[in-house]
Order: sequence, then structure tokens, then C-alpha cells
Amino acid sequence: MLIHPNQDSNLNKNGISEETIISMIGNGFDRVETQSSIITGSRNLLYRIRLGSGGGHSMNAVIKWYLPELDRFFEHRFRREEKLLALLDRWFTQRVPRVYGGIIVPNRYGLLVMEDLGKDQLENLFQEGDSSQRQQLLSQAVDLLSELHAVTSRYYTQFHRIIYSVELDRLTARTYARKLRIALNRMLNLYRFLNGQSHELGNGGDTQAPRLEELGLQLEWHSVRDSFEATTIRALISSPKNIIHNSYAPSHLLLHEGKLKVLDFETMTVGAAQVDLAEFLRFPSLGLNAAEVHSGLRQYYDNLPAKYTHQGFEQFEHVFWCANISRSLDYAGTLARRCVKYQLSGEPQEAQAALTRSRAYLEELLLSYQQLPAGYQAAPVRELAETLLERLAPAVEKLLL
Repeated sequence: MLIHPNQDSNLNKNGISEETIISMIGNGFDRVETQSSIITGSRNLLYRIRLGSGGGHSMNAVIKWYLPELDRFFEHRFRREEKLLALLDRWFTQRVPRVYGGIIVPNRYGLLVMEDLGKDQLENLFQEGDSSQRQQLLSQAVDLLSELHAVTSRYYTQFHRIIYSVELDRLTARTYARKLRIALNRMLNLYRFLNGQSHELGNGGDTQAPRLEELGLQLEWHSVRDSFEATTIRALISSPKNIIHNSYAPSHLLLHEGKLKVLDFETMTVGAAQVDLAEFLRFPSLGLNAAEVHSGLRQYYDNLPAKYTHQGFEQFEHVFWCANISRSLDYAGTLARRCVKYQLSGEPQEAQAALTRSRAYLEELLLSYQQLPAGYQAAPVRELAETLLERLAPAVEKLLL
């Protein structure tokens, strides 16, 4: 869960007037009485506002604020999410926030004003609940995902047209290979940084081949990439395609009026359903055990139409663990970069926390490989993860010195 502490919480000071917000909602409201930041996993800023009127009426709403400094593709993601929410409000009624209005100022910001679904995040409810409540919430969340995928499958053409109107967030073989390269470069840069061989954030590893020899391994980048493409990527790309949420995290699920509802569709895309399942069932704060993960997978699988089950549950579960490997690599690299960034800005405790979480995702990757057939145990990416875990271990405490 992320918050953007460097952004002023007063919208008016940042060029968003009360009149702009009120004009999108109407209904006789004439002032914004209160506003507060919302902690979320979204890359963009969220605020909860309370609207008032001279007649004594009041209402809460949520503002999503898209900014170029947070996302250089903010205009595309604003337009895409606004259109997707309109479709979902029509065909997935009362399971997503209703949109009251939106506005975009080219090169400056986009603003979406939405229904407030409250503060009961599934992530918090799950941690606070007993075993029976946890099981009920888990079952509801899996059913909600099944229903979402069923709706997007039924109206596939309409959703696909919006999603593919711009080349963003696509899950192709090339994208997965690029994610692997970036993640490895970011972790290698962290390794160099912690050993005093680098003193900069780096360029994110978008283009250069990872220099794996720096870890003392007899591995070449092309062999690592080819192995990953032949196993993990192929499994993901050859699976049945769905319109997926692409960020189905517990922090994006809210219990509202007795129903779970889902938020944040700015990265919705086409891909294997297991991508959404891995994001949810292996989300760290839920801490699901093996039996709970298996139960969630089985429940989703049993909800599938027959045309999606011809490969059998074993293959379905196999692709799930491949999705989790790719996801774990991506997060490990993101957190490695964040660790360097925090250390450079003089925030050692935050740097240590990012490093600890990055290593946790490498451990998650190794756990995923253990669920796959024996042939996967010799995968070069698995060897790289083990080596990085070993080399980064001494740095956890060192960062605070």
C-alpha cells in the first residue's frame, strides 16, 4: 500500500477548485466541507471529500487525481478507466463505484469523481477476522473475481476495444521478457549499490542486458531469457485469454452495504485469469496457507464454463504458479529500485523495509518453483533468485548503520 506524501492534500492549492468538483456532482451541493488523503495501492492520488449544502444535506465522494509526474501516460489511463467504469456500471451493477463526473486538462491532470464505497478494505477485514470470517471473505472475493471475468467475457468486444485503444499494460511474450530484464537489472543495480560499486538510481534497466557475471554465476542473459520464455512465459501466453483486472489486490476490494466491490481499473488488460488469482491469493498481508490458496483456486476453477476447463485443474494450477513467478520478479525489482531511491534520499529505515520486502518476493519466487514439476528446479531464474537472496542478506542490517 502506497501513499504519496509529497503531494499537498489541499486540492485547491494544487489547482483544483471546489467549483470544479461541485459542478461534476450537482444535486444542490455548494461546498466541499472536508477532504482527506486515502491510502491505497493506486499509482494515482485518491481523496475522500465531504460535500455540503445550505439545506443541510451532505454526501461523501472519492476523487481520483491523475498526474503526469506520477504517470506519464496519465491521460490515457484516465480516459480508459472512465470508459471502463461506465461499462461496468451498466453490466456489473453495484460491484464497482459509480462515476459522478470527470474532467481532463491536457498535460496537467485528470480528475474522476466517484461514489464513496467506505473504508472497509478486505485487506484489513481479513487480518482482523477469525478463521470463519476469513474463509467467508476469501470465498466472496474469489466469487467476485469469477463474476467480473464472466461479465468481461460476455462483453469481450466492448471491453477489448477500450483496453486496446492504446498500447499500455499489454501482457504479451515481449512484455513478460521485458519485465524479466528490468527486474534483474534493478536487483543487480541494488547489489552494486550496496557494495559501493554504484551511487545512482540507474535507468531502470529498460534496454541493457543484465550483467549476470557480476554475481559470479556461469549464466548468460540470453540463456536465462530463453529458458524463462520456454517455460513461464509460454504457459502464460498459451492459456485461455480473459479481460482481467490486472491489479486484483485486497486493497482494491471494499465491503460496502454487505457486498464486496472492486476498484481501480486503470491497468485492466487481456491475459490469463491466473494473473488476477496470483495477485490476490499470494498477496503478502493475507498470509494464506497452502490449503487456503488451493481452495481459492479450486473454487474459481469450478466456477469456470466448460470451454475453459479442457486442460484440467492441474494445468490451471501450473499456470497460476507461473503467473506468481513473473509477479514476484516484477515486485522484487520494483522494491529493489525503491530501496536505492530511499537510501539516496537519506531514508535508511524505508530503504531497509524495501529491501526486506524485495527479498521476501525472491523467497516467494522460490516457493512458486517448488510447486512446479521437477524439471523447473534447474531453471536459471531460480538459481539467480537463490544467489541474490544470499548476496543481499548481509545488507538488511547494514542499511541502518
